[in-house]
Order: sequence, then structure tokens, then C-alpha cells
Amino acid sequence: MLARTPEQWAALMTEAAGQEVPYTQVTEREMVDLGRQLDAMRAAGQQDLPPLSEEAAVIMSAGKPGDDSLALSELDIRYRPIVETFRDTVAWLRSEGHV
Repeated sequence: MLARTPEQWAALMTEAAGQEVPYTQVTEREMVDLGRQLDAMRAAGQQDLPPLSEEAAVIMSAGKPGDDSLALSELDIRYRPIVETFRDTVAWLRSEGHV
């Protein structure tokens, strides 16, 4: 499955984690504002915050999907399934005590 929407990403992460992964869809403005707030909290010395900054939020919001189908075809490359990557990520996060 190629994930294109937040709902699809959450469904794949839920499958990979083996438990419900909640999500909240936010606007670009809300995400950038949250990043700005987290930056201010880090600057004030607060630790253990989500790894989102204003800069990261701006970059994530500006991302547009590309079409690499020609390169993949010419190079005979296939991406591994997203859920497989998510499973590896969840396993690592668990092994490191992050979740």
C-alpha cells in the first residue's frame, strides 16, 4: 500500500505496531505553531519533548510528492513495503525504550 493520506499512514503504523496509533490531522499553520512552541519550551530548558521544531514543521509542510516511477523502472528498483519499514522502526523504538 502506498500511503498518501494521514489516515493511510496511521493505518500502516497501527498494523506495524500491533496496536491502535491515534493521530490528529492539523493544518500547516497549526503544525508550524506547535513547532515554534516546542522550540520555546526547549529554549526554556524543558526536556523530553517531541522532536518537532518550527523549521522541521515548515519543511514537512512544504513537501510535495514527486514522481520517481521512471527512475525506479529504468533502474529496476522496488521500494520495500512501508509497513515493513514501520515494523523495523517500531521494533527499534521499543528496544531503545522510546515507546
